[in-house]
Amino acid sequence: ARGAGLIGTAIAPEQITPPAGKSLLDTYLQAVRELLSRPKVWHWLVLILVYKLGNAFALSLSSTFLLRGAGYALSDVGWVNKVFGLGATLVGAFVGGLLLERWPLWRALLVFGILQGLGAMGFLAIALGWHGFAALIVAVGAENLTSGLGTGAFVALLMALCDRRFSATQYAVFSALDSAGRVFIGPLAGFVAADYGWQTYFVLSLICAVPGLLVLMMLRPQFDQFDRFRGNAATST
Repeated sequence: ARGAGLIGTAIAPEQITPPAGKSLLDTYLQAVRELLSRPKVWHWLVLILVYKLGNAFALSLSSTFLLRGAGYALSDVGWVNKVFGLGATLVGAFVGGLLLERWPLWRALLVFGILQGLGAMGFLAIALGWHGFAALIVAVGAENLTSGLGTGAFVALLMALCDRRFSATQYAVFSALDSAGRVFIGPLAGFVAADYGWQTYFVLSLICAVPGLLVLMMLRPQFDQFDRFRGNAATST
């Protein structure tokens, strides 16, 4: 499979002439300058930083909570996370991809953002006293399913934001910014869980989903450019 991918890449026609740069650094700076010249660029960067913040907050200590806070067996948590959870994530990504073909990008980001924000409700229910294997299945399944939906729309956003001349560089910048939020959320998550308890921890994870939705609503008019591009692409095919 890898060999087929390499061969396909080698023989595929070049669609975009890459910008001529004196060096790798010069090419990188061109990509950054193009990005910073866009209207409302800081709004877009903040959206990338916070859109999946609530989801990242909830998932950062979910296994620790299930093992230490809820008292589930390691074998149960491992099986549900690695098998059922992975399957739910794939289903979410697949369903999200299908809906993205039919919905405007902004609507998909809004609906999936709300759902991924509410995905931690199952863990909160367990923290409030819901126990049993069914609770474990529902909590892990809901969180992973909604995470898959949100991730699919989020990746589509990052791709739409990339200038085709600088797609690799700009996508790397966007991905790094998204990762930065998840890195810094880890210590805060541990502090909240240790000092305030699991119930507060999962309530806060729900609250962390709100800033991304607010920024998304502020950027609503800016999404028309993506919808026009999709409409033109569909017409040309």
